[in-house]
Amino acid sequence: MKINCYQCAFLFSLFHTSSTVSNFDELKISNIAFSYSRRGRPPYALSFEEELVFLPNKIYGIIGQNRSGKSTLVNLITKLYVPQRGTLTWNGIQYASIQRKSLRNVIAYVAQKPFIFPGTIADNIRMGNTEATEDDIINAAEKAGIFLYDEFKQQQLKAQAAMKEATKKTTMKRIKSRALEESKYNSANSDGEEIKEEIEYDEPIGAEEQETNDQEIAEKIEPLEEKEPEPEPEPLTEEEKQEKKKKSAERKRRRQVRILNGKTLARGSNLSGGFAQSVALARIFLKKDAKIVILDESMSAMDPIKKRQVIFPNLLSFAKERNLSLIMITHDMNNLELFDHVLMLENGRIVCQGKHEELMDSRNFKYLQMLGINLSSL
Repeated sequence: MKINCYQCAFLFSLFHTSSTVSNFDELKISNIAFSYSRRGRPPYALSFEEELVFLPNKIYGIIGQNRSGKSTLVNLITKLYVPQRGTLTWNGIQYASIQRKSLRNVIAYVAQKPFIFPGTIADNIRMGNTEATEDDIINAAEKAGIFLYDEFKQQQLKAQAAMKEATKKTTMKRIKSRALEESKYNSANSDGEEIKEEIEYDEPIGAEEQETNDQEIAEKIEPLEEKEPEPEPEPLTEEEKQEKKKKSAERKRRRQVRILNGKTLARGSNLSGGFAQSVALARIFLKKDAKIVILDESMSAMDPIKKRQVIFPNLLSFAKERNLSLIMITHDMNNLELFDHVLMLENGRIVCQGKHEELMDSRNFKYLQMLGINLSSL
């Protein structure tokens, strides 16, 4: 069997690695060329001469059309593949000499289609850290917005119950109204002669009854106005407040544990796409050794309100607290201002990179086109 140069380099990187990494100062990628073909020949899935630098405590956004090289770049960073040309260094150490297992310990990755195995939601979250306690799992699940799905479901059930009750009341009113009309109709048919005699009166029909009804209503209203207001409830003591707060926390805890004990099937077939992504995302918050977090379209199935109000704030604060480098591959162009650095790829090449405001000011045609902005309108 013949082995080409690319395969030799790949085998060398597998068996001749001795370095381990734990700290993170910088990740540099430069002069890269990579092809998925067996002999490593063109067409290249990724090919650029520029230098990319990823630093701690920074948020990076990678954008581009499908098959532009975004996921390929991630595959090189995680050392799933080795480039045919170029250099990757971690704190100045060549990637070829770093053990793959060591890199996997410091790089956390969440794919668009998360891996969910049969068990419970808590079991799946615990994959992020097998030593995590129940409190750790609840905290991670809360940051990933898992409990919001149950709240939304409860709101839907309450709305459905209220709608059923309103429909029931409306139906009963209609039944009573129809029964009243039928009774009047039957009474009119049986006493037709008496009704004709009443019509001969000069006084309008029902005038006396109207006056009587008005007097009765006035008598009922007056005592209501004179009624003294109910006394305000006495304020709770500190002990009662603490007890109320404690009971509320216990109810919340029981609800959270009930959700986490929910069963999951293989590949998450009984979960919605957004919920499965939240479960996978919760694992990130348990990664204690992670220095780089890569999210590859891992929030694409979540609703925009949840992402904007819950997920993004929690992710950004988590990255700042842990001094992480957060790399997000996304097709969502609505949150680019949150990134410290935006990288745009096209056909495996770097089109532009920099802050969102800088790229907007430079009026880069490709970047504006990706955002759906017409250059002539500026």
